[in-house]
Amino acid sequence: MEKNKKIIIAGPCAIETKSGLLSVVKEIHHRVDVIRAGVWKARTLPNNYAGKGEEALKWINQIQKKYNVRFAIEVGTKKHVELALKYNIKIIWIGARTTSNPFAVQEISETLYKTDTEIWIKNPIFSNLDLWFGAVERVRLNKIKKIKVIHRGFYS
Repeated sequence: MEKNKKIIIAGPCAIETKSGLLSVVKEIHHRVDVIRAGVWKARTLPNNYAGKGEEALKWINQIQKKYNVRFAIEVGTKKHVELALKYNIKIIWIGARTTSNPFAVQEISETLYKTDTEIWIKNPIFSNLDLWFGAVERVRLNKIKKIKVIHRGFYS
């Protein structure tokens, strides 16, 4: 991808069914650069929908091949990263809640050590640039070269 090239990212916040995911991908794959899809959902309440996990990764893997499209998924743990790598996900993002946890960011970064995975890092929900820049630095120190930051605003 060209330096400073604008990219279009779209897709479902949460993958709920294979047919639903496939329907979205059929409609948008030729109009976007990356499809973002929620495999795991970090929820405040434990009974809220938490995503399909590995089952959704299997669907993504099949769809990536069929439509020759790149997917990006959010990860929050070392296990998420290991599964993403297993299913050939080349773009992952660290969400705002995870960016606020240096232990989690360190573990994710170490799991990605020297891979060719692209990593996107969202800013923390609360305005703390040290946490955000610290997350970027942890990733960079683990020899990950493709890093992007996502600023989605701060909670006041």
